[in-house]
Amino acid sequence: MYRPYTITVDFLSRKSIFQSANFAKFQQKIPYRGKTFRVDVEDMCGKISALLIRVSVGRWHWLWIPFGPIITGEPSYRSYMDFCRKIHVIARDEQAVFVRFEAGAQTYPSAVKNMRRIFSHTRTTTTRFTPDHTLVLDLSLNDEELLRHMKPKGRYNIKVAQKNGVLVKQYKTFKEIPEKDFEAWYEIMKETGKRDGFGAHEKAYYFNLLSTLGSTHESSIFIAYNANKEVLCGAIVTYHDQVGMYFYGASSYKHRALMAPYLVQWEAIKESRARDCAYYDFLGVSPPNSPKHHWAGVTDFKEKFGGDRVSYAPAFEIIHRPFLYKLLGIRSLLAKIKSLLRATR
Repeated sequence: MYRPYTITVDFLSRKSIFQSANFAKFQQKIPYRGKTFRVDVEDMCGKISALLIRVSVGRWHWLWIPFGPIITGEPSYRSYMDFCRKIHVIARDEQAVFVRFEAGAQTYPSAVKNMRRIFSHTRTTTTRFTPDHTLVLDLSLNDEELLRHMKPKGRYNIKVAQKNGVLVKQYKTFKEIPEKDFEAWYEIMKETGKRDGFGAHEKAYYFNLLSTLGSTHESSIFIAYNANKEVLCGAIVTYHDQVGMYFYGASSYKHRALMAPYLVQWEAIKESRARDCAYYDFLGVSPPNSPKHHWAGVTDFKEKFGGDRVSYAPAFEIIHRPFLYKLLGIRSLLAKIKSLLRATR
């Protein structure tokens, strides 16, 4: 049901960077997370593996499994029982209110069915930290083929940026980035978040991401400049298991006519292929036929590069402390109401 028909099975076998050891190290540096756990269960037929991240909400905690668990082969039902038992022990020891599973490409529908059958008090949720839908480019294509598969406006905007003299530089480690350029990019990141309706993280978050993943050549940042060496936009891209991923992006509204974000993406796509990546993942797009979705604008931008759509299974939660779970739900609802009231002022 959740498997796409147009993307190759090979992409679906790739392990997400969200489940990697280095991503765990990055998460450990975030103050309101900071603690991670690894659960692995293996038998003769297959393996179940998951990275759990503890997320704090005030004095309460919950456990997050992004794009997981990763399933290899066909583990036995007994292995699923053992895996769920280990998850339960961690949740109990950490006094977690709930555990959220956000299925990835390698989380088969049968795996979700097995886990929900074993656990009691499960609930499907409509919210994910990780996106429900993405676009994926096949990087086995050469430059000419990739450009031909783009929408005409995508190809045109890349040429516009080139004609306007936009220069894109890639920085493979945080130490390479000029301090003033990173500061300028971060200000644009805050501007983009405010404009597009998502919250930008603290500056230290992006520093830790680039420092941690960059130390093993798993990330880089592309920054675009105009002829006056002003920062126009930038994108953080990660590389893991032959998948380049557009992780974060920011663009200046003031310089939008230069079309710099298109050239940034084109350079990131080519760099991913140069690193022997088989695919380029745009990470998040709005659901199909959703013109009013809050990601509609960024989705229109990403779709200009072509690619195949991939949709993941809905997230589900295992409730360990039902009373506190209800309180957290009420708190979340009140926060949404408060946000809506702010927006109408």
